[in-house]
Amino acid sequence: MIHVMEADRKLDLLDTRVKLNISINDLRIVVNSFRALAYQMELEDEPYLDADGLRLKERLESTYKASLARLGIH
Repeated sequence: MIHVMEADRKLDLLDTRVKLNISINDLRIVVNSFRALAYQMELEDEPYLDADGLRLKERLESTYKASLARLGIH
């Protein structure tokens, strides 16, 4: 029972928010990596990203697009 409680606590910790100090170029690299992985998923018909990963990909793409727009870059 103790191991189950410990595992649950560790899973809950995964929801902890962190702040990252990254550049737009860093974000571009991460977004492009997710895009490449999504493309590879389609080619190989393999689920490399789960639902959480796909949602993160969308959030990062949206953040990247909004950041470029704020800088006047389309």
